[in-house]
Amino acid sequence: MTQGGKGNGQGSAAQQVFGPQAAVYATSKVHIRDDSLESVERMVDAANGANRYGWTLDLGTGAGFTAFAVAGVSGRVIASDVTGPMLREAQRLGRERGITNLGLSQNAAEALPFAGGSIDLVTSRVSAHHFRDFEKALDEARRVLKNGGSLLMADSVAPEDDAITEWMNDIEL
Repeated sequence: MTQGGKGNGQGSAAQQVFGPQAAVYATSKVHIRDDSLESVERMVDAANGANRYGWTLDLGTGAGFTAFAVAGVSGRVIASDVTGPMLREAQRLGRERGITNLGLSQNAAEALPFAGGSIDLVTSRVSAHHFRDFEKALDEARRVLKNGGSLLMADSVAPEDDAITEWMNDIEL
């Protein structure tokens, strides 16, 4: 597992909130299978052919379900999350599913430890609303994408009221 070198202060808070929930995310119906995952699968399947994407990066991977969904059309998939216990769940579930092209990287979406122009596809599903700085995360995704690369995001909308957003995050599972 690689460790991101450019922290943004999100790590410790996310570890406290999401670390203890990793096993719950691994069994959460919203994360395992929903319309957004089916949409992601349809879009990447339209790429026509295995290994259409050499390198895929899944931001905020949680227990890894989006990374697993794109593994079949990617040479290598990097499941990226700020929370170590989530990545351990992704690793465990990936092994159970026989996914052999999965790598892990512990880092915030706002501080990606990858070279510019090195990734063919960046995905993020049901996680961007947790990013501390969404604009910075988008900038980082743009930076690491190759020219002509693809960004595929699917997420819920969080209200601007911090208290309501926190409540939504609490009941998400």
